[in-house]
Amino acid sequence: DYVNWYNNIRPHGALNYLTPKEYKENFYKNCLIFC
Repeated sequence: DYVNWYNNIRPHGALNYLTPKEYKENFYKNCLIFC
C-alpha cells in the first residue's frame, strides 16, 4: 500500500530524514512539553 509506505516507512529529506509519522509524533510530544 503506497499511502502506508509514504507516511510510515519512507524517510523524507525535508523532515530531517524522519518519516512523516515520526515527525508528527515528535512534534506533538515536544508541543506538550513546551506549549
